[in-house]
Amino acid sequence: MLNKLNILRKALDNKEKINSTMSNMEGKSYVKDVTYWNAPYDVAKKQGSATIAFLPFADMFTDPDGITAPYIFLPEHGELKGTKGKKYFGILCPKELGKPCPICDKFFEFWNGTEEEKETAKALSLGRKRYYYGNIIVIKNQANPDDVGKVFKYKFGVTIKDKINKKVNPVDADDEAIIVYDPINILPFKINSKEKGGYRNFDDSEWIAGQKHLADFFTKLDNIEEKNKWLEDNVIDKLYSTKDFVTPESYRSEEELEKIVNDVLLNSNLINDVPTTYKPPQQNKSLGNEISKPKESEQFDGDEGDENSSDKINDEFDDIFKE
Repeated sequence: MLNKLNILRKALDNKEKINSTMSNMEGKSYVKDVTYWNAPYDVAKKQGSATIAFLPFADMFTDPDGITAPYIFLPEHGELKGTKGKKYFGILCPKELGKPCPICDKFFEFWNGTEEEKETAKALSLGRKRYYYGNIIVIKNQANPDDVGKVFKYKFGVTIKDKINKKVNPVDADDEAIIVYDPINILPFKINSKEKGGYRNFDDSEWIAGQKHLADFFTKLDNIEEKNKWLEDNVIDKLYSTKDFVTPESYRSEEELEKIVNDVLLNSNLINDVPTTYKPPQQNKSLGNEISKPKESEQFDGDEGDENSSDKINDEFDDIFKE
């Protein structure tokens, strides 16, 4: 015990390091969550692969009239750099709740300005990124075999979301709709990631033909009742509900967002004639033209607008991030 106390005293005596750590942590909101699954990626080979299956939310078993989609949509702001080395990650956009978002307001203020101001909006990463969240189970993962058979939360982008949509709701009327996340008749999905344009690209990810009971991937059970019992004990009881992904408390207050955007602006060394302090908009402005961007860039993730949204303002907002 004495040795541990000596180590503690030595650490606490380093006041300069303590102050530096506390200052840098002030703007950080990211904490590693082991309930989330990260697709394998070999940095040296610049690629990675694994096989997973998408699963329903636990809500479907408690509220059959509730959500039936395999994912939820949560746009966010991130990669924002403030003063004194502060960094802001994964800031959920409150516009999804019908509330003001000072970061979005500042983005549109720049976007409706000069060409130089538009470039400023992009350079400061003020735009929203489009992310989707759902349940998965890992079927095969040579890089991390301990993941196999476990249920995780999974955060993914537009590319994978589109691949799900094309199966569940095919564009071609002659194609059969497949509920890929039905555990009784699951359709496996192979994640293939490669580097493209400096970003991880998932275009080569694909569905694996042949639907079957999820238990068949992990057991040798023949009896359907035994398979369903295995499914209930090892999968259904471990599914996450939508509330496990986001709650009203997950969103920052308008005051906090104002402080963040002002901190980012103070760190940006903007030209003198560009306002550097957030002010609530006095009136609605036109949203300007669409951003032209390479597909592989995740700076403005989301290329088609949210087809499930009934909020016209949000639809117009997300249209800006088209390809």
